[in-house]
Amino acid sequence: MDPKERYELTRRSVLDLTDLKEPEKVPSFISIEAGWALKYAGVKWTDVENDPEAFARAYCKCFAEIPIDLGVGYGPTRTTLRPAQLLGNNSFVYTADGAGITHHQAADVYMGPEVYDEIMVDQEGLMNKRSLNNYKVFQGPRDAALAAVKEAGKAQIIATETMAKITEILRDELGMFAMGGGFGGPSGGVYYGYVSEYWTFYDRLRGPQMALSDLRRYPDKVEAACDFLYEQTKARMVYDEETMKQPLPVGNTMFHPESYLSPELFDKYYFKRFMEIMGPVMEAGKKVFLYGEGAFMKHLDRFRETPKGSMIIVLDQDDPFEANKIVGDWCTLVTGPKAELLQLGTKQQVIDFVKRCFDELAPGGGYIFGLGNGLITALDAPVDNLVTAYETAYELSTGGKA
Repeated sequence: MDPKERYELTRRSVLDLTDLKEPEKVPSFISIEAGWALKYAGVKWTDVENDPEAFARAYCKCFAEIPIDLGVGYGPTRTTLRPAQLLGNNSFVYTADGAGITHHQAADVYMGPEVYDEIMVDQEGLMNKRSLNNYKVFQGPRDAALAAVKEAGKAQIIATETMAKITEILRDELGMFAMGGGFGGPSGGVYYGYVSEYWTFYDRLRGPQMALSDLRRYPDKVEAACDFLYEQTKARMVYDEETMKQPLPVGNTMFHPESYLSPELFDKYYFKRFMEIMGPVMEAGKKVFLYGEGAFMKHLDRFRETPKGSMIIVLDQDDPFEANKIVGDWCTLVTGPKAELLQLGTKQQVIDFVKRCFDELAPGGGYIFGLGNGLITALDAPVDNLVTAYETAYELSTGGKA
């Protein structure tokens, strides 16, 4: 199929199924970081990281050979690994085989509980302090730091060129379609998103363990700091006319720390604010794409408060059939076999599960086939079972027609 025709087919199908109508084709979705994709292509990250064309061609090989229609717009986000390393940050390191990278969380330097007060007094200074803690080059001589910044700048140019080339191949050569912005996706790379203010402390300033305990130890400080940041979030949200003309997702959000919050804290730190920020988008008939990380079945029913047909929710660890009972008639679900089945199941077990997904989730619209688990390294999903899953989905959605 011509790339433009394929792109348009996917676009029409997503519009229909998110309106809870039967689509022309049930599209397939995936999130693939470069480590898995380069391993599939038989290429080491370290061999192509300085060659945008070679990196992009290797990354896109799996998309050219496996029937996948949709992806999240960020693609291989870790193309910025080398610039960070040149600045003395080792939070992400190469895997032993040199094919990909992995998160070395022990190298992350977090800050003390004083951040809740400091962020309201000197936000820029606090973020600079975080950079000093995590980018070691700035702790040494000025001349050495300047030299490292220059080299990191050169590496960043290569990373930017790599992402641009990936965008070109996926969009123009393969007709791929991106959710939530990204490589020329449905919102043309322009979208509005909401990530909770609590995420800033959980993921960047305090770290997961301490941020969760802070909810019990310093509840007033956490609340005050999040309220402060939320006021800044509201001030940034200006819904321009051009963006609001877009027919598909102009909204983007995600779960991360929210998976661990009680329903009460979920409402306080995420859902009420999400509805205030993204409510105007949904009320205008636009779609909001939610990328889930972790298990959040206990929160799914809250999304019945959104306008019907406005949410596209990627499930991660939750059971797709149980989730369908809660919001399947209200939201679009992106789900399919989990990593455990792909890693440990037989080919027939994978086929049977995919067929069950289409039998139970696809009728009436509101379903996109895909993996909730993002693929990062080769260990996340064996190629044979992953290809079996997507080829089965393709046959079920098209009758085997190209």
